[in-house]
Amino acid sequence: MWTCMMPFRIVVVLAPAGGNATTDGRKRLIDGVIVDYQYPSWGAPGKATNPDPSHQATGIGVDTILSWTAGADATSRDVYFGTTSPGDAQGNQVELTYDPPGDLDGNTTYYWRIDEKNAAQTTTGDVWYFTTETPPPDIFVYDISMSSYEPKSGYYAAYATIWIQDDDSEDIDGATVTGEWSDATTKGEEEGDTGGDGKITLESDDVKGGGTFRFTVTDVSATGYIYNSSKNNETYDEITVP
Repeated sequence: MWTCMMPFRIVVVLAPAGGNATTDGRKRLIDGVIVDYQYPSWGAPGKATNPDPSHQATGIGVDTILSWTAGADATSRDVYFGTTSPGDAQGNQVELTYDPPGDLDGNTTYYWRIDEKNAAQTTTGDVWYFTTETPPPDIFVYDISMSSYEPKSGYYAAYATIWIQDDDSEDIDGATVTGEWSDATTKGEEEGDTGGDGKITLESDDVKGGGTFRFTVTDVSATGYIYNSSKNNETYDEITVP
């Protein structure tokens, strides 16, 4: 079986069966049919253009997807992308977009290049680069402290004071702390906003005979910050009374 992996043009010329056919290295006589296969005279493809993000752009989101305009006569392209020029080889593809795996690092410069290809040649693209946005600072639970009181004879309740700070040990004013009471208390979810000292005190319901009161922080939000629970000094605390 004759196989050709490159694109080609076939010209079919009918000839009498058993007739003589003069070949020039491109022709074959197959059951009385002369097949003249001719490779197209393609030149080098054009360069990829119109990068998005644009060259030298700043403040780009860490979830960005790269795109570009194909060069003329290109049928596929080799993609390069990484933190050093011209980027690491990411493979060959037909698509005109590239989605980097996972989120990019913040405040980092990334380089990329698209080499356009066809059956004849490869055209090396320009090296482009962009810089990602500076991520918001992290906030986390610095401390949870528990206390209790007896609102009336034989009944007990607990306080949970949650303290929110950032990486610079600054107290965060106006952070919304959401959490959940459990064990002895059935109060469930509760939330409140921190004050200038970075703290908010939340109160359980009254429980006859007391028991163990646990408070677990489930979320913290504040404008201009990202809650990073992996940095919490503690995520829950509890107290047993009486």
